[in-house]
Amino acid sequence: MKQFFSWDGPLLRFFDQVGKVVIASLLWLLSSVPVVTMGLASTALYYAVVKSIRNDRDYVLSQFYGALRREWKQGLLFGCLYLLAFALLLFDMIAWREEGTKKGMFFCLLCAAAILLLAISAVYVFSLLSRFEMQFKDVLKTAFFLEFRYLPSSIGIGLILGAVCGLLYISSYTVLFAPGAACFLISFLTEKIYQSITPTPEDGQQQWYDKKSKEENDAYQETV
Repeated sequence: MKQFFSWDGPLLRFFDQVGKVVIASLLWLLSSVPVVTMGLASTALYYAVVKSIRNDRDYVLSQFYGALRREWKQGLLFGCLYLLAFALLLFDMIAWREEGTKKGMFFCLLCAAAILLLAISAVYVFSLLSRFEMQFKDVLKTAFFLEFRYLPSSIGIGLILGAVCGLLYISSYTVLFAPGAACFLISFLTEKIYQSITPTPEDGQQQWYDKKSKEENDAYQETV
């Protein structure tokens, strides 16, 4: 019981993770205020969640803004392109729904399905940006390939995105934790894919997504 409430115990680790998720969500929200920066903010969110929250390396704030600085060009470009695509599909969906016919309903559902597929591809695009150094066309090509190659994972991503939309519909206050929580859950699906397609590092070579070593954890505990 004493270890359960210790600094390295499961209870405090849980609350520490929850706090980090909230911080990451707030950083994403603040960085997304101009709207056109939502894609860039999502890239930084994924990087910070995987590195700082899942793998306990460095602070969420520093990793988030570090990713913003590194990926601002492609992040902004992809963000604007996806916003434009979403806007066009949403406009079409509303227009077909207003028609009030069976044909209109069919195309309305078709637009909704296209929006979902586009949202899933956006998850792959922005996570790839944070994870690899790739050219513009290679990012898009890889994202759409992974979306259909790993269909079960893509379905899981779609369900998580749908759950987040449901939470936001029920209460707008869930935006305080939903982005970070969704990214955290999605990373379990995407990281499994990315690590399977990433060349195995040489012995002793550490990757940015690796967890802290035992020596690093021991050194951290001595400072607490």
